[in-house]
Order: sequence, then structure tokens, then C-alpha cells
Amino acid sequence: MRLPFRGKCWHWKAEVFVPSQKLKGRGMIARTGWCWLFFVAVIVAADAGAPQRRAWSQSVWELLPYQVEVCIGVRDSGGMAETLASRLANSLGEHLARTVGAIWQWQFRTIDQRVAARLLAGELWPRELWPAEWTAIEHPDKAILLIIDAANRPWIRLAAQEIDLRSQSWGPRILREVAGWHLVSNAALEAVWEAFCPLARLHLLDTENHQVQLRGRASALAPQDQSLQLFRPGQAFRIVIRYNDRTGRATRIVEAPFSYVELADIQEGILVGRLVTGLRSPLSARRRGRTEQLFVATKAYLPETQVVLRDRQQPGRPLAAYSVFTQSSGGGELRFLGRTDAFGILPVSCQSGGLQILWVKNGQVPLARLPLLPGSVPQVVAELPSDDERMEAEGILLGIQEELLEIVVRRHILMARIHRLVKLGQKQQAQQLLEELRSLRSRDDLRRYLLLQRKRLVAKDPVAQKRIDLMFAKTEELLSVYLDPTPIDELVSKFR
Repeated sequence: MRLPFRGKCWHWKAEVFVPSQKLKGRGMIARTGWCWLFFVAVIVAADAGAPQRRAWSQSVWELLPYQVEVCIGVRDSGGMAETLASRLANSLGEHLARTVGAIWQWQFRTIDQRVAARLLAGELWPRELWPAEWTAIEHPDKAILLIIDAANRPWIRLAAQEIDLRSQSWGPRILREVAGWHLVSNAALEAVWEAFCPLARLHLLDTENHQVQLRGRASALAPQDQSLQLFRPGQAFRIVIRYNDRTGRATRIVEAPFSYVELADIQEGILVGRLVTGLRSPLSARRRGRTEQLFVATKAYLPETQVVLRDRQQPGRPLAAYSVFTQSSGGGELRFLGRTDAFGILPVSCQSGGLQILWVKNGQVPLARLPLLPGSVPQVVAELPSDDERMEAEGILLGIQEELLEIVVRRHILMARIHRLVKLGQKQQAQQLLEELRSLRSRDDLRRYLLLQRKRLVAKDPVAQKRIDLMFAKTEELLSVYLDPTPIDELVSKFR
């Protein structure tokens, strides 16, 4: 048996002798008995020390350093790409030892110039072309691509981007530009560290109060440079659910959309945060053996994020002219951002900083609550129920309500005048006003019109249809209250 632990401390190996089937007699029985006795002792000791074992398994996550593979690619027109990459790896390794220290266990890999040129242009490395070590059962935690463009000296461009291999997702793309090769090493260290996104696991979940406690990977290890911080208040984590098979390979990886954990405090090594999500329940308090709930730190590195609204029933159809409001994650007043264009797109700037709550409205009804860290991704797509039928119903019902108000006012005026004329004995004039009163649209007339419109306006989305039905029900209730025919019938009976 071999512990799945890689570090600089120790390795140990335990082997149990299993006698061959060819051995017979008393010796085999004795050896077999000793083996069973050994296993029983191990099981009893493990059961007696279960609380200690659970405590150790919880704390080992904070003591495990990140296995990081730094992939260096140099684009150089002078044929010195390999030499420059080797020189950079040596100097960067020295810098990492002096600053990051025990938090990382790193190694270097060289990238071909053609791959480096494509990555420098902003293309993503297809998963099918990843090295085999990245998809093995025991793979590194992080791969950080460091691309150097030294073809146009003296200005040298650097691009660093992380691939989190546990969630198989890309991190922010950090760009730097320096005026000479002597500055590349320090700039590369800054870019690599800024591209690095630490990990955390779920410790406790309070769904009622939306409180989350996390355990940070390597949070108990101190860097050589004390100014470096893995976790800090205000940090945002995106939520990734990883489903594994029996061997530990990922069968499916899903990122919870519009869901974050915002770190509020660090108490005795525990990361205390608040769950901010547009979903009903992206997390589960129960721990399942083959399911991992990972939390990957994210940061804003772009000037803006494009929010794209699409129809849930027809995914290719944009939702144009939908209003978007913003609100800070801690609450506060809504601020109008703008309306989506003909393609359903609205850019959201990251100038305000921090996690934001986007409210999408069409008319007066809020359709979605979308938490977002602007600048963390180039684009996000939200599929929402189409609200066109509800908007049309809202316009029709608003017209009916305005007509209802006019009818109610005219009814009260005519009835008051009729009562006054009857008191004065002017019954002929009162009769004329009574005919005018009876010619107004009645409750039954408006109900028939409502029924026709209700049959015509049928939404494909059940949520939108429920809202339409509720609006019609409220309007019918208003008709029943304010267009009661009893007062008119009593007034007519006085003239018979």
C-alpha cells in the first residue's frame, strides 16, 4: 500500500505477505492467521481513532502544496527560443523559491513555438491536445502557460494564463510588456503569480442564511515572501462541481452559472463567506464520495463583460430591449445600466469593482437575478424565458384597467346626477341619463373581451404563462369589485 502523498517529507510503503497456494500444512495456516490478525488489529485501531483520522483528513488539505507545471513558450525570430526558455526557467525557479516557497511544488515544460504563437494570439489550448499527464488519475493541480514574444525587440510581451486541471477551466489572462530581456524574469514572476487562482473546499454550509465556510488549499503553509496572500476578504470564488468515476477520473465537470462565494473573513484558518447565486441551490451540504464541490478563486482582469440574453425556448433568438439594473452584492439601490441591443447584448463595465447583482426586467416585472463579477470573463450568456406574450398581455390589461377607471368615474357621476334629478322631480331628464348609464360597457362585456385575449395569449414558457394567468385573474377581480351591476339595477327599478 502506498500513500498518495508527494512531498519532500517522506515516502513509506507497507506490504502484506499473502502465502502461495502451493504452501500447505501448518506453516500456511500460521502465516494466514497472522495476516488476518494484522488486518483485524488495523481495523480496530482505525475505528478507535476515527475522530483523529477525520480531523487529519480535514487538515491535510490545508497542508498540501499545489502541484504546478509552468509551461514556457518563447516566440523568437533569432532561433534562440529553446535557449531563452531554458534560461527563463532557471531564473524563474530561483525567484519562485525565494517568494512562493512551500506553497508550490513546481516543474517546467517547454512549449513548441507554433503552439506558443497561437496561445499568444489568445487562442485556448484544446483539451484534446493536452499532455497525457494532465488528464491522468494523478495529475498536477495547475498548469500555467507563460508565453514570451521576443520577436520584436527591444519590447518583449508576456502572457500568462492558468488552466485549473481539477476543474479543467481557464483562469484570467495576464499581459505584461517590458523593455528588455533583463526585465523578463521579474515580470514573468508577477504574471505567473497573478494568473494563479487558489482552490478551496466546502467545510460547512448554512443554506438558510447563505453562509459558507471553506478550507483553502495550502492555507496553512506560509510563503517565503510574507506579502503574498492566497486568500483575502472580498475575494470571489466560482463554484465547480466535478463528478468522478471509481478511479478518480472526471466523468463530468459542471460550473454553476451565476454563482459565487464572496469571502468575508478568515477565522482560525477557515474561510467564511457568503453564497451569492441566481440559482435555487447550487451547493449540497451532503458530501458524496465521487462528487467534488470545488471553489476556484476568480478576479477581474478585463475592462468589461458582455452579458448576452437569449430566449430559453429558442436558444438562438436574442432578447432585445430588455432593461438591466445593477446592485452591489451587499444590497443597496438599483442603478439602471441600459437595455440590450438588437443582438441581446449589453456590456457591463468593471469600474465599480467587486461582485454585482444584475436584475433583468421587461416592463415592470423582474425576470432574472444574475450575480456577476464584471471583467472576470469576456462574455456570459443567460437563457431567460421570453416575455413577449406577458408584455403584450400587460399592455392589453393596462388598457382595460384604464377603461375600467373611466367607466367607474362616469358611473358615479351619472348616478349622482340621476339621484339629484329624481329629487327635483325631473324624471324625463333622469330617464335620459339612465339610458346613457346603461349604455356603458358592463362587467360581462369586459369579461368576454378578457376571455378572448386570454385564449389568444399563450406563452411557451410555463413561468411566463403563470404570470399571464395571474395578471388576468387580478384584472377579473377588479371587474368584480368595481363593476357590480346591483346599484344600476336598483336605480332602474325605481323608474318602473
